[in-house]
Amino acid sequence: MNDPGEVTNLWQDPDAEAVKQELLHRFLQATLAAEPTRMPRIASA
Repeated sequence: MNDPGEVTNLWQDPDAEAVKQELLHRFLQATLAAEPTRMPRIASA
């Protein structure tokens, strides 16, 4: 994916699916980490 200016929308591109999933996973983890909780999160819960 040669897009040095990052101007091409790759959301629907099947070749970018792995990158999209990784970025969504990182986003979700960061969002959950920033969320205040009274009890520690349990991975399997």
